[in-house]
Amino acid sequence: MKQRIEPFLPFIKYSLVGALGTLIDLGGLYMLVEYFAVGVLLGSTISFLLAVINNFILNKIWTFENKSKNYRKLFIKFLIVSLVGLGLTLISMEILVYIFNIWYLLAKAITSVMVLTWNFLANKFWTFRTRKFKEIISNKYDHELSIVIPCYNEALRIKKTFKCIESYINKEKLG
Repeated sequence: MKQRIEPFLPFIKYSLVGALGTLIDLGGLYMLVEYFAVGVLLGSTISFLLAVINNFILNKIWTFENKSKNYRKLFIKFLIVSLVGLGLTLISMEILVYIFNIWYLLAKAITSVMVLTWNFLANKFWTFRTRKFKEIISNKYDHELSIVIPCYNEALRIKKTFKCIESYINKEKLG
């Protein structure tokens, strides 16, 4: 059972953090609109940014277990992903609230679900990626030797050249 869940664990953690962020987002939006008379779009922006700060901290530490000390760079990347998500959120809120007349909190909940996939994938593969280039190469190839052969109009000789190189590598046990 654990082996089945393990590949999905980062997404599950991300979803839990996102759920907490959504509660902060919805709660903040509700308080700003109902108690502080802030407009829906401005309130959505402010509450969204509060959720972003919360989600960055939790995702860095818990979801992706990122060890980088470069908080500024990571936060900027996280913020860029979140701003794209905010753009998607604001467009969706505009359409759902003002065109389809859906209650703003329900519209926010619908929007949050739609933006979840974008945010997870962008943060996993861009913001918090932890795999180093060497790990990727070592998983794909069983050696660390690279040979670069610049050539032009060598179609007749290239095969012989590769065979000579392969023979040398095998003889010297470099591979």
